[in-house]
Amino acid sequence: MKLTNKQYNFIKYLITIALPAFGTFYFTIAQIWDFERVPGVNGTISAICTFLGLLIGYSSKQYNQSEASKKAEEDDRAVSGDLVVAVDPETGEKALGLAVKGSVDQLTANETVKLNVVLTNTPPTTE
Repeated sequence: MKLTNKQYNFIKYLITIALPAFGTFYFTIAQIWDFERVPGVNGTISAICTFLGLLIGYSSKQYNQSEASKKAEEDDRAVSGDLVVAVDPETGEKALGLAVKGSVDQLTANETVKLNVVLTNTPPTTE
């Protein structure tokens, strides 16, 4: 279940402010005026708060998961390729290579690029 921000904020207000305040008010007035079934009414208010809390928690979890997946997708798209650093294990000589996602034209069309650095222990080639 996805809630809008307005729905989420309203339910959160009910759970954290309105219903507990009403429960306290009812309990106090019931004691003064000798109302019947006070535990039943307050128990019902508590059950409603618990149920709404479950809805809010579930909605928050879904929202956080969708935001995390959106961020991961954006991060994946932001990476343009790999900067490969090949290190010769015998001489320590290093060479750089570039593995681009997409075409070079797509890469050069951007003002900035993001590359993953990949280290390898293979000797650099001069091809």
